[in-house]
Amino acid sequence: EAVVRLAVQPDDSLRASDFFVPYDAQHLNEWDADVGSGAPVALPSEHFGTEAHRNLMVQVGKQGYVYLLDRDHLGGFAQGANGADAIVSRIGPYGGVWSKPAVWPGDGGYVYVATASGGNSANGTSGYLRAYKYGVDGSGTPALALVTSSADAFGFSSGPPAVTSDGTASGTALLWIVWSPDGSGNGAQLRAYDAVPVDGAFALRFSAPIGQAAKFSSPGIDANRVYVGTRDGRLLGFGAPVDAPLSARPLAFPTTTVGQSSLLTATFTANQDVTVSSLATNNLAFTVGSSSPPAPARLLTGQTLTGPVTFTPGTAGLIGGNLTAEIDGGSVPIGLTGTGQSAAAQLAATPPALSFGGVAVNGPPALGTAVLMNTGTASLTITGVTLPGPPYTVTNPPAVGSVIGPGEGRTVTATFAPTAVGLFTGELEVATSAGIVEVPVSGSAGTPGRLEITPSTIAFGPVVAGSSAAATFRLTNTGGSALTITKSKPPASGTGFTATTSLVEGTTVLAGASLTQTVRFAPEPLGARSDAWLITADDGSGPHTVTLTGTGARSIALAPRPEVSSSTAAVTGADGLTLTSPYYEGYPGRFVKANKV
Repeated sequence: EAVVRLAVQPDDSLRASDFFVPYDAQHLNEWDADVGSGAPVALPSEHFGTEAHRNLMVQVGKQGYVYLLDRDHLGGFAQGANGADAIVSRIGPYGGVWSKPAVWPGDGGYVYVATASGGNSANGTSGYLRAYKYGVDGSGTPALALVTSSADAFGFSSGPPAVTSDGTASGTALLWIVWSPDGSGNGAQLRAYDAVPVDGAFALRFSAPIGQAAKFSSPGIDANRVYVGTRDGRLLGFGAPVDAPLSARPLAFPTTTVGQSSLLTATFTANQDVTVSSLATNNLAFTVGSSSPPAPARLLTGQTLTGPVTFTPGTAGLIGGNLTAEIDGGSVPIGLTGTGQSAAAQLAATPPALSFGGVAVNGPPALGTAVLMNTGTASLTITGVTLPGPPYTVTNPPAVGSVIGPGEGRTVTATFAPTAVGLFTGELEVATSAGIVEVPVSGSAGTPGRLEITPSTIAFGPVVAGSSAAATFRLTNTGGSALTITKSKPPASGTGFTATTSLVEGTTVLAGASLTQTVRFAPEPLGARSDAWLITADDGSGPHTVTLTGTGARSIALAPRPEVSSSTAAVTGADGLTLTSPYYEGYPGRFVKANKV
């Protein structure tokens, strides 16, 4: 449940120097939703980041959230507002991850993640390949936005993607990934998509069957070749150009009810004169009929051969296979994919978990919604509903005895309104004739942060033109949770006031912590001057103004000490030390000397 930064010590040992643990880590452990199932990936700083967060990284896990972290300040444990995460941002949950993201820094920046489940189970099922666009939110904080998901599902054990490109040149990037239907890896494919979504969707550019994929295997890239290792001990290499005698597109069947069938037609095109001796499939869920023209068939360059392929799933879930055309001296396989849908009712929750983050005690409540969807082909009946306890309330839960038809859903809204400090977890449990679905809920409550600035006015007084003076003020978080500086506008009116320290927007101030800022006043012209430093935090206290005033004064040259006689007043103390104060006209009391008597 942790992301840890290790530092190399002088003796070459490793030592933890920073970490991040989700605020609800204990709750995640209880249902095996560890954040460590996915691997961290650093984002290249020259393309991602802001002044406040120069070095970013992405972390994913089983819960389905995509975390954007600051590599220089990972966030610790529960250091954020109201006891939540002190992270840059997060998005989701969009499905559990057992691999790692890929990154494309061109075209504004993208992050790609292949999920392998809904995220509420230690055992993966299937998910989707998703693309996230990098940007900043309204406050200038780095954030990721989901821009597209694959049209078909990716099964558990599908590998992490990899990107190839010509540097960061737009239009040159391809996203390579090993697609697998399930944990067995049978019927897997190597696929390539455009890295930048086209019309809001992934554009498939290449697909090839690879047999049995290794679990969570990423393609290897070298010297304009793509390499894939398989679970049965083979290493496959792919490159271009290739003078293939026959070509065809893979077939992706629509979701089909178990026991029923769907039909698609495979079309093979001859790139040179070739003889097709037969067509065959390698999975009983797919069958091929008689081809047209009938095999064996002699095709001239440009001619086609078609074959009807029927998909009849025997089980629910993703299924993969091959259709192979046997030709002169070889074979040409294409991929077949389909999804079997249960003939019975099946209930699923989206998202599979609700994480409310941090909420201030007695502050505005947080809302979350989950959709209970019947993904099967038969109706189901609600037989029982168990709601999470306070501080959670659930509105419009499904009524016991109500029926959810095939393809129908019910939206449930949960409210988190804490009245005490702490971590609060629970579950929404819905029992049906098709089984039980549990939606874990978690949230943290704390006293809010509060920004105080002292002093709020700095009066420099007279400062000789051409010289300078410095003064400081302090920002202190006197509340119980971390706060974030959302606006920092230092003096910049050209009146002689300048900030010599940096308070960047996005700076986090932990509970009880302070930051000291320094302002320099260096007047050029004479006369009164003023400016201000404007600061706002996310604590709800509103804008703060540090008022700066000062006066540019003339330089006064002192006359040389006059050579005049003086009168002296002497006082002799008990220790025999006499203090003598001569009086010079125009300089009363300036010179003091001590004489021992």
